[in-house]
Amino acid sequence: MRNTIFAGIYFSLMLFTSCEQTEIVTSSNKKNVILIVTDDVRYDALQYAQTDSIRINRFPYVLTPNLDFLASKSTNFTNAFTVMSICSPSRASILTGIYPHQHGIVDNYHSFTKSNLGHEFNTAGYATAYFGKWHMGTQRGSRPGFDRSYSFVGQGEYFDTPFEINGQNTQTKGWVDDLTTNFVIQELNSINLSNGFFFMIGYKTSHNPWNRSNENVRGLYDGDTSLISPNFNIKAPYSPNFNGNLHSTRYWKNYQERDRIYFENITALDRNIGILLDALMTKDLLKNSLIIFTSDNGIYHGEHGLRDKRTAYEESMRVPLLIMDGGRMVSEKITELALNIDITPTILDYVNITPKKLTPQGKSLLPFLHHQSEIKWRDQFYFQYIKEEKYGPFINVEALRTNTHKLIVYEDHPKWTELFDLINDPYETTNICTNEELKNKLFNQLTIEKSKIGL
Repeated sequence: MRNTIFAGIYFSLMLFTSCEQTEIVTSSNKKNVILIVTDDVRYDALQYAQTDSIRINRFPYVLTPNLDFLASKSTNFTNAFTVMSICSPSRASILTGIYPHQHGIVDNYHSFTKSNLGHEFNTAGYATAYFGKWHMGTQRGSRPGFDRSYSFVGQGEYFDTPFEINGQNTQTKGWVDDLTTNFVIQELNSINLSNGFFFMIGYKTSHNPWNRSNENVRGLYDGDTSLISPNFNIKAPYSPNFNGNLHSTRYWKNYQERDRIYFENITALDRNIGILLDALMTKDLLKNSLIIFTSDNGIYHGEHGLRDKRTAYEESMRVPLLIMDGGRMVSEKITELALNIDITPTILDYVNITPKKLTPQGKSLLPFLHHQSEIKWRDQFYFQYIKEEKYGPFINVEALRTNTHKLIVYEDHPKWTELFDLINDPYETTNICTNEELKNKLFNQLTIEKSKIGL
């Protein structure tokens, strides 16, 4: 069964890599940007990420041929992170380049109307459009900053979810991410490409509740098994009710089924990435385009007894980040610490727009793509989780993540403080908080990083 389904997935990839088979429609030389943001797709959830020599490759069965192809033509930031691992705060940070406490979206329940990348592109004369998941509470209407939008309210549904096209409710039929991709191609066929464009695409995949995906990949991973990791039975201090028995038959079976459907959706998303790349190739747009693929945050798959996100372990805060400059198309890996707040300045740098409405706190990643020498870069950053009223863990969390260590601080619970040596303990299994000298050093650095961002 897998071979039959997988052949269908490769169809779009074959078109993309065999461009002589397609009719080429020439565009202008003005630059374009396509920003793709997925939901809850952790850094190691893709096929190309199953080759990490440091960590166990937990999901050896996952197939993402189109994203693997994109990775082969991209700069892969292998240490990319979100500064707050919740959907809405992260998406607002991606759109503005600033921390959640600055833009004000600190949970999933409020509308976002502030100036963002869309406004900057509009001011510079570009065509702008937003597609798919906006995920700012139950915000309705056209998406602020964008000329046109094809979006849905809140989480939407995986099947037959109503889209708001430029604010007008429209019933649809089909799998939500297929529909989002169709709207992107529809917009590509209707706009004046000579103006240049900024498209932001929000895919629903792979947020829970995990439903079976479209028929192209349904059942693809039935019978496959995720591997366990060393931190499965190392419980989080804020989750004392976890009984430490992830290997019980019932518990493990439930996790395996969730994993299979989660990755089924990711492979269906991958198919849409191939369709999108085909469309850009057909219109000869790739050479003048920057394509960014990332996720709003990661998610736990049983690590530390957790199945959510929000807090400061690697599986939650670390995300995939591929950046393809269509004028270069090279395969390279960058290990420096990249943040979701770096996306806005990177995009503005690429199109040479001086921001008029935004003051990003992140830094442009473009020098890494252009191999500029002597890049002065961060060796640590501040992570925050601001407790929510409607969802746990109902405690403020701060962390300092450096190239080698991580300090996690839980408000009003000093005994919960965690310190990890990420070089020798990448799974964060051994708390070395008894190292007072190192702990005090990182506390001081945490204070410095907070002051830099206005805390």
